[in-house]
Amino acid sequence: MLNEIKFKFDKKTGTIIGCLKDVTIVNIPIQINGITVKALGRRAFYNCSSLK
Repeated sequence: MLNEIKFKFDKKTGTIIGCLKDVTIVNIPIQINGITVKALGRRAFYNCSSLK
């Protein structure tokens, strides 16, 4: 999945904790590298100024 390389992901907690600044659209995947995404970090998209 293309988005997997755009996210900063904590494998231990299953939490997306950030994304690359150039991301313009986010599709939250069910899994990243076989690990279930369980949560979005409180500031996961804070520095993603390109989001529309």
